[in-house]
Parts: sequence; C-alpha cells; structure tokens
Amino acid sequence: MEKQIKFSKTKAGFEITDDKGVSFIPYTPPYDDDYEKYNLDDFNVYILINPYYNKESDIFQVALDENESRDGFILPLAVLESEVQDDPAILRYSYIAALGILASSIDINGKCTFSDLFKDLDKDNVNILVINHYQKCPCDIEDYRLSLLSYGYTWKHTYNVIANNIDRTFFNLQKSIRLFKTEHILNDNPFYKQLFTENITSIKYPTFRFLLIYQVLEYLMEKQKQNDFDAILNLIKIPSPDMNQIIDKIQNLRKEKSLLGDIYNPNKPSQRYNFLRINFNSYYKEIFSCEANDESICIYNIRNKLFHSYRTILSHKEDFDKLVFISEQLIVGMLCTKYKVN
Repeated sequence: MEKQIKFSKTKAGFEITDDKGVSFIPYTPPYDDDYEKYNLDDFNVYILINPYYNKESDIFQVALDENESRDGFILPLAVLESEVQDDPAILRYSYIAALGILASSIDINGKCTFSDLFKDLDKDNVNILVINHYQKCPCDIEDYRLSLLSYGYTWKHTYNVIANNIDRTFFNLQKSIRLFKTEHILNDNPFYKQLFTENITSIKYPTFRFLLIYQVLEYLMEKQKQNDFDAILNLIKIPSPDMNQIIDKIQNLRKEKSLLGDIYNPNKPSQRYNFLRINFNSYYKEIFSCEANDESICIYNIRNKLFHSYRTILSHKEDFDKLVFISEQLIVGMLCTKYKVN
C-alpha cells in the first residue's frame, strides 16, 4: 500500500501507515492547522551533514543564485525535536522538513524519534535543507554541491571532523547564506563527482583531503595543457607552417606553477573568502616564515611541502592542519566563484 502520513494533534506526532503497519514519531514543535495547506510537491527536502554547524540554533535562511527573496532554510535535526522555536517561518519549514523525511525511503518501524531514523548517519550532525521552488522546476542539489561544501555541508555520507583543533569560526557563517550553481566542468569525469560527494567527506586526515582536492587543480591544469598543445598542433597543420613560431610555442609551454597561477584566479571573491585569506596568511607565515602574497604559489608550496618535506612541519602540526583545512576551503571557494553559473 502507498505510505500515508497524518499528523495527530492529540498525540503530538505523525502516524505513518504502510505495508508494515502503523508507526508513530513524536513532533514537539508548535503545530498550526494552516500547515495542512502546504503541498510537499512544492518543496525539495534534502538531508545534509555538517559537523561544525549542528546546534539547535544553527538555523540559516537560504537564497539560491541571485534571488532577492528567501528560498528556504537549513535546519538542524534538533529543531524537529524541540519545543522552544517560535519563529513562524521556521516552524512552517520545520513541518515540511518532517514531512519530507517521513515521505522518503527511510525505513520507519514502530514508535521512534526523528533522531532514531538517522542512527546510522551520524545523527548529531544531521541538517535538513528545505527549498520552496514555488511550483517551478525543482532545484537539483547536484548543481549546488560545491557551494554547500564551502559552508561545510554535504549529504548522504558521514562528514568526518578532520581535526579536533579546527574551529567552526573559519566558516564565518551569518544567519543567511547564498548558494550558487556551478558549471558541470568536473562532471565529465566520475572521479571528481565522487570526490566531492563521497571521498572528501569521509576522510579524516586533513593532509590526505588536501592532496585529493588538489587533484581538481591538476585536472584543470591538464585541460589547459591540452588547449596549449592543440594550439601548437593547429599551427603544424597549416600549409607552410612557421617552424620558428612553433618552436617558440613549444619552448614556452608552461609548467605547473605557472599554469596554477592561471587556474587559481577566483572571480569577485566573497567577504567570507577574504576572511579565509586573512587566516590563511596568518598560518602560512607561521610555517613558511614569509607572507602569502600569491595564493596560487602558496597552494603550490603547500603541495610540495606535503610531498617532499612533510617531516619538517611536525613542530607546526596543529597549525599545519589548520592551514591545509583553510586551503581546502579556499580551493572550493575559488571553484564556486570561478565556475559560477551566471
């Protein structure tokens, strides 16, 4: 039989009827009969994981792309089990979040709580993103995965806290966040899609995470190298090619550091990105004893330090963990701004 979900005011919770029988989940936030008019089909509900923002007060309004108005909320799971929230908008979205969870394929059996439903998914870090698409085409969460990751959010897999000394203030989140679509420049390679949706979020060690995310820069540099080679091949194919010009082009093929300078060039950095830069410079100066004047060269130097002289940073291990974490955030932030869909 088709799953049926009904809210019971007398029992203060949801009754779910399906092939297994009748289950019940308490819902303690204040309820309003007006909620019944909302159609779940007008909303997208996604389960997110964030180990840094998971307190009951970590509620964020969400706007998509350049929209001036609010498109939804990110709510910690704790909001669905709390009686203290009194903001009417948050309560409406909380109710939709509960409906979305119950209508999903999550297994519900007997009497349990919302937290019980996520006991295998690091329940303390569960958040729910609810987007109202206003009867337009539903948004695709895949389009926003980089933007979400830049705020510490991912989905489907447990997100390991990569180091106990990583402070959530590095994210510098306000009460409203804006998510941007990014071009599918990485989607033609399954490795990179899996990198952002699974690998990055399940790796505990910051150095390994950095080396993985640096592969994205390697990939973009490879594409640029291919463009440079194609330009040379086009010169060779023309009738009576200028051999001196071709030799000059070959001799001037750029190496990794120069290519990285072209690739690593964020467009219109956000206020949060600039905040990360300040912290990046502080830790970089402490470890490398010089200013972080050129981010691309600094990222390249960190990569070399990891590959060739990691043994030399043991005395700065705590600061180095923070530096590579901020580097990861800067790279993700750069990709979000550089490949934002206009």
